[in-house]
Amino acid sequence: MMDLVLPGRGENTVIAAIVLYDLPPHIHKERCRAHFHSIAPGFLDVPGLIRKQFIRAADGGFAGGSHL
Repeated sequence: MMDLVLPGRGENTVIAAIVLYDLPPHIHKERCRAHFHSIAPGFLDVPGLIRKQFIRAADGGFAGGSHL
């Protein structure tokens, strides 16, 4: 079990977020992958971002990302 450290109560605050959004049917796997590759460099310099992972449902119904 992880301890939650609230803002203002320590320097080791970590927040995990999962963002999901519906994909239109015409956004196929390779188009989604190309989009992820095109925007990935923009996350390299985000202050405090430890890790970002892109997500796409196997059936193509939604996509998003997890952020730590």
